[in-house]
Order: sequence, then C-alpha cells, then structure tokens
Amino acid sequence: MGYVFAMGRCVACPAIISFHPNKVPSIRVRWENGRAIPDPNGQREPLCRSCAEAIYARVRERGETPPEIAPDAYDACSEEELNY
Repeated sequence: MGYVFAMGRCVACPAIISFHPNKVPSIRVRWENGRAIPDPNGQREPLCRSCAEAIYARVRERGETPPEIAPDAYDACSEEELNY
C-alpha cells in the first residue's frame, strides 16, 4: 500500500501547502487573467488552514454553519482513498 499527498498553492494566498486531495477545504473558482474568481460551477481549488479558518469565521458571522475541517485534511492519504 502506498501513500499520496498533493502539493499546491492556496487559492486565497501565496502559501504552498501539502494536503489530502479529497479532504482539503476548497472553493470553486474560474480563472480570468490569472485571477481566481469565485464561481459555483468552477474548478475546485485548495485553501490553506489559515485561509479556510478565516473564511469559515466570516461564514459563522453571517449566522451560517461552515463545513468542518477534517483532522487529516493536510495529511497524506492512502492510495486507496484517491478518486480517479
């Protein structure tokens, strides 16, 4: 059995992060002139823990319940967990 982790840039800040590709907090965006524009039909892009927590705090301020950040969202995953 092997393990996998993804690496990428947080869509909201310049941080380079490693993450569990199925569990990392993310937002859907479309790209225009190199900028990420929130779009519910766009591609899923990862958020670092700091940005996810900041966004989720704003969601709570609006009286909504944000999703939970999985405890292993920034860990490696077994290859069997990957969605191909």
